[in-house]
Amino acid sequence: METKEVEKTTEEFFKRRFPDKDIAFEKKCGYFYEWVDRFKSGQPELSMDDESLKVWKEMQGRKK
Repeated sequence: METKEVEKTTEEFFKRRFPDKDIAFEKKCGYFYEWVDRFKSGQPELSMDDESLKVWKEMQGRKK
């Protein structure tokens, strides 16, 4: 994935997984870009807890 596409994916993931977080703040001071790197790796699942994995699978149109 290209960086811009990965950032869009990460932003959508954040909206679903962390709905109470301010994404703009996370981009400046949080760990948004750690997640960008995880998605760039092609294996973000390796860094996901059960809730994150559930959200990621939903984003991909897969069930649990």
